[in-house]
Amino acid sequence: MSIRSTIAMKQKDNTYKSIYCHANGNLEYNGYILYNDYQDPTKVKLLMSLGDISVLGKYVFPDTTKEHNFDNRQDDVTVAYHRDRGEELHYEINRTKEELVKNSMDYLYLFEDGKWKYGVIDLDKTNVEFIELEDALLEKNIIDIPQNNNDIYLDKLVTRIVQYAKDFDPYEFQDSYDNEEIAFEDTKKHLQTVSGAYDIIDALCNDIHYFTSESDLSNHDINDLYKEATNLLVELNQYSKTLEKDKEMDI
Repeated sequence: MSIRSTIAMKQKDNTYKSIYCHANGNLEYNGYILYNDYQDPTKVKLLMSLGDISVLGKYVFPDTTKEHNFDNRQDDVTVAYHRDRGEELHYEINRTKEELVKNSMDYLYLFEDGKWKYGVIDLDKTNVEFIELEDALLEKNIIDIPQNNNDIYLDKLVTRIVQYAKDFDPYEFQDSYDNEEIAFEDTKKHLQTVSGAYDIIDALCNDIHYFTSESDLSNHDINDLYKEATNLLVELNQYSKTLEKDKEMDI
């Protein structure tokens, strides 16, 4: 029997966006993954953009150079009904927290004010007590030490971009940056603006065009660079869309 849950996020207009998750809604699985791998608000938004999901994984996006669909799933990748099985995209927008509770399944995970909260939905869907997810995990001995994972998604994405740039052209990398720390800070600064993100996307598009038109993809090293450029392009396109929506709501 599936353990159903709802995953929700409070938005800037004070509404609550929520998606349904069909399997593994218990603290030991969904709770643990959300706490460890979805602390960065940007990654939470990317998860929510998938709509309803079958299974939560530590990664939002699959490796685009390998097969991933509802019946052939990549390890540790979230499985979504819309993206991976072609169903209609579905999510809920709830005007209040009370409305969110009424529309939720057995377990509710809410990302609000930069933290995950956890609640068990009773039969009449009233008087739901929310507690910090971290406290719930500690109480059940699922985690031992509280973690501080804020901005971890963006930092990991920046690290991947810097490593790719270094591997693609180490000489140009050395000419552009004195060290990897400066490259990291410069790239992260770019990714904090929509125009900066699109600059990196354009550069990746040029690299992919180079790989497919002028390079030998049978070469193992070149093929690995091509795969990483492709995966980064997919992720950055989704990231930039999320960033654009945030900027629109700030205006």
